[in-house]
Amino acid sequence: MTKLELLEEFESVTDQLIALDLSQSSDLLINEVEKLLEKREQIIEQVNALNDPRPMDKSFQLRLIEKNNQLGTILEEIKLGLEVNMSDVKKEKALSSIKKKATRGYMNVERQMDGYFIDKKK
Repeated sequence: MTKLELLEEFESVTDQLIALDLSQSSDLLINEVEKLLEKREQIIEQVNALNDPRPMDKSFQLRLIEKNNQLGTILEEIKLGLEVNMSDVKKEKALSSIKKKATRGYMNVERQMDGYFIDKKK
């Protein structure tokens, strides 16, 4: 393959990454992103292996740079979404711990501030 064909394939993989559905589950999203990024890395290695001294068209370079910037923004959105999911899991874990502690003993009979109460009839 020529350098131009490889770069066009690189651009199509980048377009696939940009067009990913961010609303799908995080596990599927991570798997797709990893697969497509690995494919991009392989294409870059193939382009570097070619010793083609011909320069690329400036408009093509600018288009690739713009798409790469868009991809960087989308990857940041994915990262932030995963961080929010992780913090939600941590909050739920903390609430679960509080719920379990609320029913353990009856020595602390003062008013509960977290919305849970101890049923004294148990």
